[in-house]
Amino acid sequence: MELRRLFTEGSAGFDELDRFLLRAIADRAHGRDPEEPPYARDVLFERAEQRSVTHLFFDTPFDETGTEAAGPSPFEAARTFARTALAENVRSWGEIARTFADAGVRVAGFKGPFLNAVLGRPVERAPMSVDLDLLVSRDTLDHAVGLLESLGYVKGLGIKDHRFYRLGQHGIQDLEGEQGSYGQIAPMARLLPLPELDHWADRLPAWFPKRDLVPASAGVRSLTSIDLHFDLGHTDQGLDHPVPAGELLDGVVTADYLGTELTTLDLPTMTWLLSYRAYLDSALFGERRFKLFADIAVTLRSGGWSDAVVTAAIDRYPFIRTPIEETLRFLRTELGVEPATYTSYAWTGAGTGNIPASKS
Repeated sequence: MELRRLFTEGSAGFDELDRFLLRAIADRAHGRDPEEPPYARDVLFERAEQRSVTHLFFDTPFDETGTEAAGPSPFEAARTFARTALAENVRSWGEIARTFADAGVRVAGFKGPFLNAVLGRPVERAPMSVDLDLLVSRDTLDHAVGLLESLGYVKGLGIKDHRFYRLGQHGIQDLEGEQGSYGQIAPMARLLPLPELDHWADRLPAWFPKRDLVPASAGVRSLTSIDLHFDLGHTDQGLDHPVPAGELLDGVVTADYLGTELTTLDLPTMTWLLSYRAYLDSALFGERRFKLFADIAVTLRSGGWSDAVVTAAIDRYPFIRTPIEETLRFLRTELGVEPATYTSYAWTGAGTGNIPASKS
């Protein structure tokens, strides 16, 4: 499916404000502040939050603290939420990494703070996320689940056959047996206190209607969760198309972020894998995942593009060719995002950006 038609013609509710947000993705990727929109700040915030790209406007004129008469800015609360959740994610990773290392189980991260780390993205520009996406080999999945449970993460979501389940506002949606994503357990969760948001408690439901932020007698609480991936792929016309997480773990790198060493994927691999995921979410699920496209745009402008790496990935996983081509075409022609010249790594680790050699 052509992404342009999906985003601009084939989806109800797409309007000029959505087009503005797509242009803002390109502006931030190219180091520019977003242009001035013909919308009130509260209207802009509501749509940006709905599309999960509120972070595009952090540290810009849109992010100015509200006056006493106008009340606090929702952008200010969003930035505080993002900074707090990011620090908790990094702290949680440190705890998880030590536990898994002691047990001899390989684990790495993907997206979120891990992408921030390889990009060197400032905390003040980080997206809001209380999720950690982790990669483990299929043969260590049960052990990994047990280790997370030992750290206080609760499964209890009726997971069976290691298929894909998601906890949303309307409960658990079982996608087993349907076309779509698989190879994920989402989420294992535990409670996250957010005292930094307590003084905004009465405004949070209106500002963040899609997020699990609950004002309680003990202060604002949320869920911090783990999305545990053992394959990244999809089911199409009865056929499975997996990118085994175990193979990706063979080429991980490390990057320091907020004083913690994060184990993750190198930037070129992150780029093609994000592009693949963005296409699946858009074309298979009909979700306009602006945040994913924003992340891909930043990786492209930060040296995350390598023809050799993407060619090697397509040779190994031929089913990713069309998703990657469609995603990059959309970014280039509709958003005006061009890859930067590929340069050497600025982080440490054994990863070389190559797809691991076949074990056959």
